Amino acid sequence: MKRINYLNIITLCVIILFSGCSKKCKNDPEPQKYTLTGRIMEACTMPYSNKSVDFYESKCGGVISSQKGGLLGSATTDNNGYFSFEYVPECGGAIEIGNGNLVFTLNHISGENGIFSKDIGTIYVSPKLNFFVKINPLTPKTNLDTLYYYNLSNASSAGTWSKLAGPFTETTLFYCNNYSSFATPNEDYRDINVTFKYTYNPYNVNTNITQIVKPFKVCQSGYDSLIVQLQ
Repeated sequence: MKRINYLNIITLCVIILFSGCSKKCKNDPEPQKYTLTGRIMEACTMPYSNKSVDFYESKCGGVISSQKGGLLGSATTDNNGYFSFEYVPECGGAIEIGNGNLVFTLNHISGENGIFSKDIGTIYVSPKLNFFVKINPLTPKTNLDTLYYYNLSNASSAGTWSKLAGPFTETTLFYCNNYSSFATPNEDYRDINVTFKYTYNPYNVNTNITQIVKPFKVCQSGYDSLIVQLQ
């Protein structure tokens, strides 16, 4: 009777097992990586230099502002505020970039047409803008007309109601410097929305209010303008 060499059999089985696993592992697809690039500015002319920025993914089906998903990782900006961040998404949710005052949200890169990278452009930690509001009456305004308008000339406050007694013609109501917004910017909302309100001859300043909302580009040179055509 031939003696069975159990050690050789076991060794052969182990070689076959690991050989099969190696083939299988080599054939497994690597998870798709995505890349975000962009520039972060501390202020209009000041880069967010050499600082760490965190990247989160919202829970799929959740609201990113109230419930973050996992921390995908961090990136460090260079001297000029530029960054590059490579990540593997957990579930394809929206991405939130946050660190201190910086909060910016953007949609997950879809990967359509084989594109797995995105340059999000320039975002600002503290976006500011300069603008003025001018009225242009389309009909004559007499001393019987009184205009009440929301004065935003003090950029550090929420605004106050002011009064312009008639008669009046085309007039600049106010200039506003370094206006900022508390809204969270995202890739579909890179501007700051300015809300201007006015009303005529009211018994109560909170009635018959006309409201105009205009988006302004942040950090532009000079002043943007809002021209209100008064009937």
